[in-house]
Amino acid sequence: MGLRRLMDKEKNGLYGKRGVYSLWALLDDVGRHSHLLVRDAIIRLGPPQKERCGEVFRHDWACTKNQFIDELVGVSDAKRSPHDRIPQDLFDTRRKTLEGKFANAENLINKEIAHPATPDSRRGFNYQEILWGDLYDFHAELCKTAHFLQDIISESGMNSFLRPFQGDELQYLSRPMVAEPDFQKLADRWAKLEGEYKSWRSWRRTEKGSN
Repeated sequence: MGLRRLMDKEKNGLYGKRGVYSLWALLDDVGRHSHLLVRDAIIRLGPPQKERCGEVFRHDWACTKNQFIDELVGVSDAKRSPHDRIPQDLFDTRRKTLEGKFANAENLINKEIAHPATPDSRRGFNYQEILWGDLYDFHAELCKTAHFLQDIISESGMNSFLRPFQGDELQYLSRPMVAEPDFQKLADRWAKLEGEYKSWRSWRRTEKGSN
């Protein structure tokens, strides 16, 4: 249910009586106004609470933000312009990627998990296969999209969607979930999962300008 709500769509987007608040609607709204995301306007707007920031901080912020805009626009610092605009295609590509992964997962959500599911449709239900298959892939794209929007419209930090644990995650298990010989396998799987979550911070351009 939560995944479907994050993908809620409405032709009015975020606004109007039938507007919806969802990750997809936010991505679509920012994308439709990408013509306003011009380097000069972004830099002149400055960091949040800039009146409380010292000159050195504002200078460092502007340098970092310019480098980030260079990456989005696809130019070097030697060729940057105050008129550089964050490309519309970045939003289009991210939206299409998100929709594609959701399309793969939506049928499973409706048929196997959500309220339309029936005892017959759930026969042979393999939760682990679904969880670590299409749903996991879709969750990865949701995380990448959230990081993409956070990088553009927010200055607050966003580390990982996997809650950090200080210490050994397996140290205080009163009832072992696995046999002792498999403890290391479980620890290795956790480390692999943590690495995958961290990789979802990167929505950056890849080959041929996709993201």
